[in-house]
Amino acid sequence: MSDMVDNNKKSINGDSDVNKDKGNFTIEEYDKNKKNGSKVTEVGRGEESDNNTEQTDETGNSDDDSYTEEMESELITDDETLSIEEKFKNKLKLLRDKLRDCESEKREIRENEQRSKADFLNAKRRLEDELKRKVIKTKYDFVADLLPLCDSFESAMNDKSWNNVDSSWKQGVEGIYAQLQQLLKSYGVESFSPTGEIFDPNLHEAVGVKETTDENHNNTVAEVVQCGYKAKIDSNTEAKVLRPARVITAIKSDNSAKE
Repeated sequence: MSDMVDNNKKSINGDSDVNKDKGNFTIEEYDKNKKNGSKVTEVGRGEESDNNTEQTDETGNSDDDSYTEEMESELITDDETLSIEEKFKNKLKLLRDKLRDCESEKREIRENEQRSKADFLNAKRRLEDELKRKVIKTKYDFVADLLPLCDSFESAMNDKSWNNVDSSWKQGVEGIYAQLQQLLKSYGVESFSPTGEIFDPNLHEAVGVKETTDENHNNTVAEVVQCGYKAKIDSNTEAKVLRPARVITAIKSDNSAKE
């Protein structure tokens, strides 16, 4: 029993030695100090976090300062803004002037084009009308050149000796004359013999005068020496006198007037 008591004392002394190695603290004091140490550690950690925050703030402030400097370097002053606006206004004015000039030039080109087109159409119409007149005149001239031939045929067939001509030869000449009349008819040519009509200087050519006692026959065509011809080659124009009829007019004599 005495040995067990001695061993217990040694163990207690050993524990006290351990406590001495730990700073001569009791178990309660050790636990208390341990708790305080953890708080100190937490406080230390808080201080470290505060230091980090301060460092972060310092870094952030430095970044903000650098960004602000860059922004200030990029900012445009009022004078520069006014200069840019003035340049823009000048450029816009130049563009508007150029557009106005282009529109004016376009309008002038269009007017010239319309004028040229109108001149071309007028010239084309004049050329067509002139060509048409030339064609009609050529036809009239051609037909007029055939009229003396008609007169020759008529003079030969109206002669007294015509009845004494050989019948076969006579039929041949009459056939040629019929073809000539058919050709003139295709050109719209027709003859007219105005016997008994009122003398018209536009249609008749007086080659002689014959006195008459009948007042109703005064100034009329008494006799046709040579028949006249008129033609209507163009349907849009009136008939044109190719040759007036040569006639002898009847005029009432003075003696009959005195009576």
